[in-house]
Amino acid sequence: MWVFWLLGQDKGIPVILILLAVVVLAFVILVNLVVQALPSKWTEFDISTSSLFTLSDTSKNLLHELNSDVTAYYLAESGQEDANITRADTERAV
Repeated sequence: MWVFWLLGQDKGIPVILILLAVVVLAFVILVNLVVQALPSKWTEFDISTSSLFTLSDTSKNLLHELNSDVTAYYLAESGQEDANITRADTERAV
């Protein structure tokens, strides 16, 4: 089997290696785009030691039993907000 060489056979790179690198790079980019399109509930995990950002089953049951809307206020100095708390309004905790 012979291979096309870029820049000459003695000090060149086989074209098949370049093509393989391009295919692998395209695959990685495609996987990245697919993962970005998934909802955050499937791509973000609470890995804190005490599950700080995860609601317990008791909290979820309590929230489901509420008969009226609840407004939660978060106070922070301007520029000191926690990105985990100030996510877009379209995301829901439950």
